[in-house]
Parts: sequence; C-alpha cells; structure tokens
Amino acid sequence: MRLAEQAREAPASTEVRDLGRPDGSDVADPPWSGPERSARYKVSHFPRDGADSPVESLHEQPSQLLMARHQIVPFTGRLDDLKRLTAWRDDPVGPVAAVRLLHGPGGQGKTRLGARFAADTPAGWQVWQAAYTAGSSTVPTARRTGPPGQRVLVIVDYAERWPATTLMELMHDLARRRCERLRVLLIARSAGSWWQNLPHDLQLLGYAAGAVELDPLRDGATGDRAEAFLAARDRFADALGVADAGAVEVPGNIDDPAFGLMLTVHMAALVGVDRLRRGLSPTPDPDPEALSVYLLNRERAYWHKLHTLAEGRVRIDADVMAQAVFTATLVGPLSDDEAETALQRVRIKSSVPVDEIIDDHALCYPASNPLTVLEPLYPDRLGEDFLAQTTRGHHASRPLNRWAVRAAERLLAQPEATDPPVWTRSALTVLIETAHRWKHVATGQLYPLLRSRPQLGLEAGGAALARLAEIPDVDPAVLQAIEAQVPDRRVDLDAGIATLAQRLADHLLATTKDPADRARIHHDLSGRYFNAGFHGQGVEPAQEAVDIYRELVKADASARSVYEPALGRALDLLGIHLELTGRRDDALKATEEAASIFRRLSQAERERYEPTLVRILANLAGRHQSDPERRRAVAAEAAERGRRWADALHGGVELAGALENLGSALADLGRHHEALAPTREAADIRARQARDAPKKYEPDLARVLWALGSRLERDGQREEALAVTQEAVDVCRRLAEANPAGYESALAEALNKLGIHLTALGRLDEALAATQEAVDVHRRLAVADFTAHQLYLAKLLNHLSIDLAAVGRLDDAFGATREVVDVYRSLAATDPATHEPGLAVALDILGDRLWGAGRLDDSRAVTQEAVDVYRRLAVADFSAHWLGLAAALNHLGARLSRVGRWK
Repeated sequence: MRLAEQAREAPASTEVRDLGRPDGSDVADPPWSGPERSARYKVSHFPRDGADSPVESLHEQPSQLLMARHQIVPFTGRLDDLKRLTAWRDDPVGPVAAVRLLHGPGGQGKTRLGARFAADTPAGWQVWQAAYTAGSSTVPTARRTGPPGQRVLVIVDYAERWPATTLMELMHDLARRRCERLRVLLIARSAGSWWQNLPHDLQLLGYAAGAVELDPLRDGATGDRAEAFLAARDRFADALGVADAGAVEVPGNIDDPAFGLMLTVHMAALVGVDRLRRGLSPTPDPDPEALSVYLLNRERAYWHKLHTLAEGRVRIDADVMAQAVFTATLVGPLSDDEAETALQRVRIKSSVPVDEIIDDHALCYPASNPLTVLEPLYPDRLGEDFLAQTTRGHHASRPLNRWAVRAAERLLAQPEATDPPVWTRSALTVLIETAHRWKHVATGQLYPLLRSRPQLGLEAGGAALARLAEIPDVDPAVLQAIEAQVPDRRVDLDAGIATLAQRLADHLLATTKDPADRARIHHDLSGRYFNAGFHGQGVEPAQEAVDIYRELVKADASARSVYEPALGRALDLLGIHLELTGRRDDALKATEEAASIFRRLSQAERERYEPTLVRILANLAGRHQSDPERRRAVAAEAAERGRRWADALHGGVELAGALENLGSALADLGRHHEALAPTREAADIRARQARDAPKKYEPDLARVLWALGSRLERDGQREEALAVTQEAVDVCRRLAEANPAGYESALAEALNKLGIHLTALGRLDEALAATQEAVDVHRRLAVADFTAHQLYLAKLLNHLSIDLAAVGRLDDAFGATREVVDVYRSLAATDPATHEPGLAVALDILGDRLWGAGRLDDSRAVTQEAVDVYRRLAVADFSAHWLGLAAALNHLGARLSRVGRWK
C-alpha cells in the first residue's frame, strides 16, 4: 500500500484519543485479545471516569479549558440529542449491531455529546474508543464471541478522515465479536460522499446504519444558548478563581447564527471570565473571530512566559513555538522520526535542535497517545483559526507570517521517485477545512498549492476532494487542474471526483455559451458519474450532450465530421446509463443509433474509428438480452472486428468486451461449451489489464470472472468454477469497499453466483451464507431505489428460499418466498405483461412451501391464484405458458384431492 494511503487521516479528538488511564499510564487490559495481526487502528477502553483537570497549570493557557477532555464545563444544551442517542443504544427491539453517524460543523459539540453519552452508558456495557494510528497496531485475528450478555459501545471520532479501508476493517473486526449488542457511534463533521456510500457496506456486515445531524443550539428564546453560556461562565470562573462571575453577561447577540455552535458560546464565556480576571472589561467583542484572536494572543503570551521564566522551562521562543504549533496542527500526531522529518521539511528558524523543539512543544501540548508527538492545537476550529491568523492576509497575522507562506508547500514537497509524506492527507484535509471559513487561506495557500501541484488533490482522497468542491466560491481553475490529473477510472476517488466534476460543470455551464463546449461538459460529467456508478445522475447530462450534438450535426454539414463521432460516443454513454437504470428499450435505441453512426465512420476511416465501433457493438450485444441469437450475431461481429485491433492502444479492451458478450449470447442459446472459450479469453485479457492498472480495470475483471464461473459450472468443471467465482467476490469486495454505491450491486451478483456453485458442490451452509449476504445487500439497495433493484431482489430471494429449504429452515424459506410474491405483485400491478409470469411462478412455489408447512387452506388458495394467473397468460400466449399452467393445475389437483375434493 502506498504511504499516502497509509497516512494518518486525522487525530481523534482529545477525549476519544486519550488511550490511557487518567493518570497517564497505558491501559493495562485491552478490550480484546488473541492471536494478533497488524492494523492501522487502535481500540482501547473509553475513559469512563474522565481525565484529571489540571486547571491550576492552565490559568495562563485558557484555551485549553475549552477541551472536552478536562470536563470543565458541565454538559448542557444537548439533552434532547442525548436522549435520542440513549434510545438508539437501549432500544430493546433494535438490531444486534447498529451504527449511528453523528455529524455537524466543527464546534457544534459533537465530541462533548459523544463523551457524555459514553460516560452515561450504564453498567453492563463495555465502552471502547477507536483511533486511527500513524503506525501499525496489533488486533486479534481470531473470531471472538464476546462473553455471554456482552454489550459494547464504540466511539469513533473524526470518522470521515479515516481511510475507508481501515474504517471498514475496524467495523468487520467489531462484527466478528458477536456481542449480544453492539453500538458504534461515528462522529464526523459532515455526511458527505464518504458517508453516502458507507451504509451499504455496513449493512453487508450486518449493521443497521443511520445518521443524525446535530442541529445548531436553539436561540435565546428557548434558553439553550443562554443556559450553556451561563453554565460555562460559572465553571470557567471556578477554574480561574474569579469570584464575581455575574459581571460577565450573556452576549447581546446570542441569537446570531454564529452562536449556534457550542464552541462559540464557550469561547465567549471563557474570554469574558479571563478578561475579568485580568482587570479588563468583562464584555468582550462577541464576534467569533475576535474571540479566537483574544485566545490565541493569550496562547502566545503563555509561550513567551515559559521561555522567559528564570528556570527556562522551554528553550524555544514564542516564534519558534508558533512554527511548531502551526506544523503540528497541519500534520497531526506523528511518531518521533516522522515529527523530526516534518519539522526539518518546514525549515523552522531556530538554532535549537529539532528533537528539543519537539520536547518543548510537548510541554505545552502533551500528546494524548504516549507513542506520538506534535499534538495539534485543539479544539479543531481554534487550531484552524491559528493557521488562518498566522498566514499572511489576515489583519491580526503574527510576525512569522512570512515563514508560514511556504510552510505547507515545503511540508508537502515530494522528492522524485518517492511516495507522498505520511501526513499528506491530514495536512490537505486541515487546509481544506480552514479554507471553508477563511478565504485568504483558500486564495493564498490552498489554491496556489493545488494549481501548481494538482496531483496533490488525488492524494487527499475522495472525501477531501468532495469537501474541496463544497468550498463557497471555490476557484474553478483548481477543480479543473485536479480533474485533469484523474485517470479514466480510479475506484477509490471516483465518488469524490464526481462531486468535484458536478461543481466544476455548474461553473463552466454558467459561463459557457458555445454549444460544442456545453455538450462536452455534459458528456464529461456523465462519464464521471459512470465511473462512480451514479447512473441515475448520469442520464440527464448524457441526454443533454446527445441533444446538443444532434443539433450541431443538423445545423452545420461542414462540421459533421467533428460532431457526429461525438454524438455517437454520447449516445453510447447514454445507453449505458439507461440500461443500468432499467430503461432497456431506450438504451437499445440509443446504442443502435451509436453503432449506426460508427459503422458509417469506420467505412471511411477504419483505423480511426474501428476500435470505438468494436466497443459500441459489444455494448449493443449486451442490449439484446431478450434476443440471444441477435446478441450472438452482434457480439461475433464485434469480436471479429476486435481481433484486428488487439495490438492497438485500446484493442484489448474492446476485444475483451466483445468476447464477454459473445460468451453470454452462446450461453443463452444453450451452447455452454462453446461459450467457455471466448469467456476464458476475455478473462485472461481483463486479468492482464487489472494487473497493470487495478483501479481502472478491476470492475471489468470482476464481471468477467463471475461469468466465467457460470460457464465452467455448466461445463461440469465445478471446482474451478468455485475458485473463479470466489476470486470475483474478492475483487468485488475491494471495489465495494472503495466505492460501495458503485459496486455493491456487482458484489451481490457475485455472491449469488458463489452460492449457486457452493450448492452444486453440496456445501449448503456456505451457500446459504453467501446467498443471504447477497440478499442483504440488494434489500438495502431496493430500499434506496426500489424500482431499480426490486426485480433482482426477487430473484435473490427465490434462491435464498431454496437454500433455506435445503438446510431444513422451512419457516424461513416460506418467509423468503412470501417476499418474492410481494415483490412480483408490486411489479405486476404496474406492468402485468412483463411480470405476471414471474408472479405465477412465485405463487406456485409459495403454495408448495405453505403445503409443506401444513398450512393446507392457505396453500390451496395461493395455488388457485397461480392457476388463475397462468390462465390469463395462456389466453394471450398459450404456447409460452401451457406448461406452467399444467404444472400449477397438477399441484392444485393434488392439494384438492388430499382433502377429498375430487370434483
């Protein structure tokens, strides 16, 4: 794995990241144990009793009183939110395993709420915390069943900054504990693209997943903000030894939106109390920026005092400490060696050795993890404010702003032939978050950095790219530069790139009048949606591109040679999106038109257009699923043409697609042995491509592998079929982990085929597990988009009912079959001609299940309904349905005769 992928995504919060006991020693008894393996996360006990509050040492560093770990301020203002979390945890009829995302802007009070929720968790629960680690930690490898009755709550802060692979690894390991009840609270700033795809993956592991946004504090009319202010004021006064706290009044603008953040309320209270203690007016400027300026000035004064004390507690002056704090806030906690490298990179201006700078920094900001140094300045928003106020362009910028101009650039420098620094993602994530609130950081730091080195955007990860695109007034040139660095497909970035592409397209379309440019923008956006698997969103821009190119072809005969190929490509992409959203007739028409265009073009310029024609013909073959002979003919033509170009730049790609569809068409015609050779050849091509560029070609490899498994199964090569299909499942899992929304449906397909192969080999329990997982995935997909997924869900449920019956779970098999009938009833209600045949089959099977369960009257009624449906179908097309009608009548007759109804 590249270092950029292993980079620390984020420090956990000071509460959640405190991995030791309140006295600072390491936790003696880890939450789990057993044979160990390497991982990049750490699980430890949550500090239920709270950390010590060394307030005496913080009088000169008041900002530290804001940190939730010290528990200075009582929990106020979020009681309703706490009740909702408590109900979720304790729901007596809720799922065994559940995940809840708690999200809201920085400073909203998420960490404090999570800590109170954890602290209030009653006896009988284990309360753990999970943190992403800079280096490898060890976790158990063995499947563990928790002690009888074990209930576990896990807190995961900064969840959006974990790598998706590591977060899912944690969730998988937790699920393996098999607790009586498992609750995982994810805390994050946003529920952006990183979360939109995650619930699907979590549901694969058996979790019920949901999200709740933490609303701003209610305004003064309800008392929430005023109550929180007064509670904070009194506790800060106690901590700082201020007697007359009543002189610090509730700000007059407490109803302003800025005070919807709990942190802003606490900052106002702290600044007022500290000013009163220092003999200043207890009524500070209530502007949030002014509050942070005051607290950061106090922070700097503290550094200066430590340096100038007679005993010389720290060797570095305030300027050097500021540079160390600036660096730490960007990179997050690091190992000693990594920290030394980071400080050397930024070229701190000091004669003090780097290791001593690290030690002095630790005196001001002790690490919550004893294995790391360079603890950032917390709370996060105050750390971001420090970066902004230290950077040139802010009116209160510090004297070292000239150094800060190039600090991030130096920190993220990447010598040739080396991997990006381990802190790359963390630094970019912090810069992007800071840029959301501080425009001069965006224009003076972030944008120049990304314009000059747009490849850094790719190292930031998909979630950070999406967050970048959400910056108000983001520089379109930055987005354009990053998008230009993105390859055709990269599954770990595709979802974030799609968000970035949408924002860029919105800007370009608002400023572009030229029809050809507008068509290209729409087409490119639709392509990004295709890569991300967002086919529903891809239809509209693809159709826009088609409409514009069609008008251009008609309007300018002299430019036809330019616009007609573009029209053909746009039609092909539109056909793909339409096919994958269930609009198959429209998809066929679009792809046929695309093929017609490129047939004409290829006749005139074969070398230029033939490869594209091969690809479109391969897609067209896929559109003819209801006509296997036509599909075979088109696929055979595509394969024949494709072989001529197998050595061309994209020849192998086009040939593989043609061979896949040729194999499928031959299989549909019952020519299974003939289908094996082209499918195997396609798999060999895809495997070579995936070895060279896995992030681009693994989706194609997965698809052809499960097809090859089916061909091998029908050819009697069952063991090889199983091995190939298991490989397909493994590839699909990797894809779904990187982009769940785009590839979970493919994972379900592969799991279903794996279950079929396992059944054929008599491995019934394993088959049931695979089919059940496939059903679970598609059930959730159908909840999000019932129209797109219901038909395949019915197919999977039917397989599940067969597997359940095979292992003797007849009641469960009946339930699955009943659900199949419900799905087909819904489909047949809107399109009886297409779906009543499926309903008739499902009803006949349900009648059999009911009969086996001893529910004789219900069985007869359902079988009678199956006969009635078959009769209607036979009237319309007797040759197609007489066999089904005869079977259903036979079943009905047997059931009637069983109770003596001979007539």
